[in-house]
Amino acid sequence: MFSKGDDFYFLSYNILVILYGLDCVCGKKVFKDYRKLAFMIDVIASRNLVQTICKKEIIINSIDREQLTRAYADGLLRLNQIIRLLFTLEKKGLILLQREQGKDTVNVCLNEALLKNQFFNKELFKLELANLKVFNSSIQRITQLTLENLLIRMFDNHGIKRWASSL
Repeated sequence: MFSKGDDFYFLSYNILVILYGLDCVCGKKVFKDYRKLAFMIDVIASRNLVQTICKKEIIINSIDREQLTRAYADGLLRLNQIIRLLFTLEKKGLILLQREQGKDTVNVCLNEALLKNQFFNKELFKLELANLKVFNSSIQRITQLTLENLLIRMFDNHGIKRWASSL
């Protein structure tokens, strides 16, 4: 009866690990457009999904196709949860949210104090950080990409049809 996609602890630590792994620390670099996080959470939690996305060809294997389709659908369903969760994390002082001038997006960065308090245990998050490293090497400049370009690289380029083209 447990669904990790609805677990706010699972979502929170994965968001923080993504920001940490991509070095998105306030004053250094921001993660542009929080909506990308909703689609990246499943990727960094699954070695199989990372390997599937890192393939350069269209996915023919039905299992891989199903995994990617589920990751896309879960990302769409998770968008509202993510923004509410980000507001909570900001109130707790863990992150900072910044509205981008002239755009309808919100950028995210880690509070630098988290790093000084040794909040991140690299051994505890070893799997997620390793998956993020592989994902980041395959889809470069993740922090700067638009949501649309990230979705194209994650799903469209692998033959997955998206049904919500304007997010």
